[in-house]
Amino acid sequence: MFAKLKNKKVLIFALVAVLFFVVINPKSKAKYIQVDSYTISKVDVVKTVTASGNTIAKTNQIVKSPIAGKIAEIPFDSGDKVKKGDVLIRFDSKSLQAAASSAWSSYLSAKAGESSYDAQIAAAQRDVDSSKQARDAAWREYMADSGEDNKQDYKDADATYLGYVSTLTTLQNKKEFFRESEHAAYLAYIAAKDNVNNVAVTAPFDGLLALEVLIPGDVVTQGQTLFTISNDSGIEFNAEVDETDIENLKPDQTAKVYLDGYPNKTFDGMVSKIDIKTRVNSSGSKVIDAKILINFKDLVPIVGLSGSADILVAEKDKVSAVPYDATISDDVGSNYVYVLKNKKEIK
Repeated sequence: MFAKLKNKKVLIFALVAVLFFVVINPKSKAKYIQVDSYTISKVDVVKTVTASGNTIAKTNQIVKSPIAGKIAEIPFDSGDKVKKGDVLIRFDSKSLQAAASSAWSSYLSAKAGESSYDAQIAAAQRDVDSSKQARDAAWREYMADSGEDNKQDYKDADATYLGYVSTLTTLQNKKEFFRESEHAAYLAYIAAKDNVNNVAVTAPFDGLLALEVLIPGDVVTQGQTLFTISNDSGIEFNAEVDETDIENLKPDQTAKVYLDGYPNKTFDGMVSKIDIKTRVNSSGSKVIDAKILINFKDLVPIVGLSGSADILVAEKDKVSAVPYDATISDDVGSNYVYVLKNKKEIK
C-alpha cells in the first residue's frame, strides 16, 4: 500500500498533529489523516524509439535510357508484374536508323573535307622547301658580299619564305580541324549504330514495374530514368532515426510499423540494417537510416508509403509499478512514495 500526501509540509503538519493528540494529550482519542492509497502491480515495461519514414523495395534497380530516341511502344503499365527479359520500352527503330545514316553522312563529309587539303598542303610544302633554298642562297651571297643589293635580295627571299610557311601552317590547321570533325563524326556514327541495336529496353529481373511518366511518342535523352524494377519478395520500411537515439539501435530489434496507406493496420517488423553514416533529412534534422523488414501478408506491397515505426530497444518483464499519481516530488525534482509497513510510513 502507498500513502500519498499532496506535499511534504502537509505530511509534517499531520504527523505533528498526531503526536500532539497521542503523546501530549493521551486522554484524547487518536485521530487519523485521510490519505489516498495505491496498489503495487506487476507490469511489462518497454522502451521504444519512434521514427518516421517510408516503404522501399528490399531489392530494386533504376533503369536509365541507354540511348537518345523516341519511344514507340510501352507494352506494360506501372504496377505490373514483369519477368526478367520482358521488353518494357521499345524505341522507334526508323528514327534511330535515320540518325545512324545522318551520322555516317556527316562522317563522310568531314573525311572528304580533310582529304581536300592534302594536295594544297603538298604544294605549299614544296613552296616552303624551294623558298628556303633561295633564301639560304641569298644569305650566302650576302655573307660573301654585304653590299646593299645582296642585303635587299636576302630580305626579299626571307619574306617570301616566311609567307609560304604561314600559308602552309594555315592549311595544316584547317586540315586538323577537319580531322577532329571527322573523328567526332565517326564516334557519333558508332553511337547511332549502337542505338539501332538497343531499340528494346528489357527488365533486369522479375519484379514490379514502376514506370516514369512516359507515353509513346516521347523523346528521351541518354541517361534519363525510364523505370524502376522492385523485387516484391521483400518490402522494407526506411526509418529516419534521430541521431540522439542511435546508441539504442541494434540489428534484429522488433518493431511495429504504422503506414498512412493502411490506417487500420499494424505491421510487425524487424530491424534488418542500420546505416553507418548520418545524413540531414528534408526537415534539416540529422538522422540515420534504419531498414525494417515488414510483412505485408495478403496486402499489396506498395513502395513509397509514408508512416512511422516504434522500434523496441529495451524491455523488462513483471516490474513492480505504481501509478504516477502516487509519487511525490521534492524541491530538487526527485520523486518518491510512502510505503506503509508495520503501521509506519516509510519514505
